[in-house]
Amino acid sequence: MSEQKPTIGRVVHYVLGEEAGSRKGEVRPAVVVAMRHPEMPNLQVFLDGPNDQPGTFTQGSRLDGSNLWRGSVPFGGPDQPGTWFWPPRS
Repeated sequence: MSEQKPTIGRVVHYVLGEEAGSRKGEVRPAVVVAMRHPEMPNLQVFLDGPNDQPGTFTQGSRLDGSNLWRGSVPFGGPDQPGTWFWPPRS
C-alpha cells in the first residue's frame, strides 16, 4: 500500500467490481466512512446518477439511491476491480 493511510472523510477512487455488472472496471469517487481494519476502509461510492441505473448492479449490492456501500475494501489500482486507490495528482 502507499505511504498515505485512509482516514474517515478522505476521498479515494473505487474500481467497480462484480457488483457493477457491465460497469465492472469503471472508476467512481468514494468517501471513507469507517475504518474497521487499518488498511481496508468502508466506502460510500458515488455513482454516475442515471448513467448507473440500479438495474446495472447485481442483486445483493448495497445501493442507496445513487450511492453504493462497500465494506472492508482492499487497496489496489485502476486495473483491479473491487479495490480502492488514491486519486492521481495532476
